[in-house]
Amino acid sequence: TFCNKLKLPTKFSDIAKEITESVCNSSILLGRNPSTIAAASIYIASTLYKDPNIKIDLNMLQTVANKTIGTIDNSYKVICENLTLIIPEKLKYLLN
Repeated sequence: TFCNKLKLPTKFSDIAKEITESVCNSSILLGRNPSTIAAASIYIASTLYKDPNIKIDLNMLQTVANKTIGTIDNSYKVICENLTLIIPEKLKYLLN
């Protein structure tokens, strides 16, 4: 997985996976490549999971996902616009 390639901690990886699954189960990014959704979800998780030791930028995600920065960023923006609707209930604490 991308989180493994980026050597991210398990707790962070679990959060990113939850967000990815929620996005995939919604229709907000219907038709987008799963790699794009995963990369955008990791980027979202990095903004919500406030750990100063975890630093993820679009260049890193572009490399592991093999997608352009623009593609990942566009999906990231769509997720942000719908975040309160798609974030799993057990992760809503991250929105505070």
